[in-house]
Amino acid sequence: MIDDNGVLKDPPRKTGVYKSIDGGNSWSRTLIGNMSGIAADPTDFSHQYAAIASVNVFQKDPGDNGLYPASGIYRSTDGGGTWSLIDGPWTSIAGAIYPVIAIAPSAPGTMYVSVLELGSHVQGIWVTRNAWDTTPTFQRIVCPANYCDNADTFKNVIAVDPLDSSVLYAGSLGLNRYNGTTWSADIASGIHVDQHALVFAPDKTTLIVGNDGGVWSSSDGGVTWINHNKYLSTIQSYFGSVDPTGDGFVVLEGSQDNGIAVTTASSNPVSGNRGSKPWSVIEGGDGFGAVIKDAKNFALIISNSDIYRSTDGGKKVDSAHNGIQRDSNGNLRDEAVPIGYCHSGTNADVLLTSSYYNGFTIWKSSNFFTA
Repeated sequence: MIDDNGVLKDPPRKTGVYKSIDGGNSWSRTLIGNMSGIAADPTDFSHQYAAIASVNVFQKDPGDNGLYPASGIYRSTDGGGTWSLIDGPWTSIAGAIYPVIAIAPSAPGTMYVSVLELGSHVQGIWVTRNAWDTTPTFQRIVCPANYCDNADTFKNVIAVDPLDSSVLYAGSLGLNRYNGTTWSADIASGIHVDQHALVFAPDKTTLIVGNDGGVWSSSDGGVTWINHNKYLSTIQSYFGSVDPTGDGFVVLEGSQDNGIAVTTASSNPVSGNRGSKPWSVIEGGDGFGAVIKDAKNFALIISNSDIYRSTDGGKKVDSAHNGIQRDSNGNLRDEAVPIGYCHSGTNADVLLTSSYYNGFTIWKSSNFFTA
């Protein structure tokens, strides 16, 4: 932020690898870049790898000459004090990249590298069995479509089985397991989509998964799952709306990958009648927008694909996007999500929405709830 005198009040964050040798009281940056992963040899902490993603704009950091290093995979053999760029097959990828890495706890010389090309998909997964040799050699393994076609910078994680260096888990929309030869089908059945974290418990057999819906665990390689979300509040709310008429207590809430839900006077905690399920989901997906005309008439934006209308308090919803241009993928946006709704206080049938279609565009309906 620049103040009225032209002084930078909130300088750009200096991203990269930081090292502390006094228990976290002070830190020094030893590798500059847009970090996408870091992993250490569990038997020798002086051995470390870091993944640096591409940046579209070079950020000026005082003292760093204003430049980030090349994206790719870096290695340190002195505890993260100095780093060297490691050559690998991914250097042939033409576009900007977002790499992630995982070292095998049972065989620290084994490391997996998955490289996403920004704006596309994962271009490959490679494994090396000699990660600490002067020149590691990498072998490409088959990339499962469920992972490679759905991964992006938001959902892209890999982890190695602590007891078997040939077993790899790869998560994006769903979750796949590699046994050293072949990939399983999606093993995320029964858990939420969009995987963000894969961690093994100290027993080395329990895989803990974090995703848009919370936390799950499996002790049998993803055959069965335990839900750990009963007492966790993991919902990320995007938008909300309150009934403006005052006829009753009605609230709509849109949340990250958990749809749009409604609560009313008969079910909300304010009324003293919380019930077993105060919120009822109207529609799944990403809840990006919600507007209430009255206790019966709602307007909703779900993910990037549709605008919905309900005229019965959310029991039934119908598409209501006629006239709004879509992109080549059939979505209501191009490189961005529709960003909101508003309605006129004098004519509640007037609804405005916005999207990025060949640039920022405002769309208007004069009969949204009556047509």
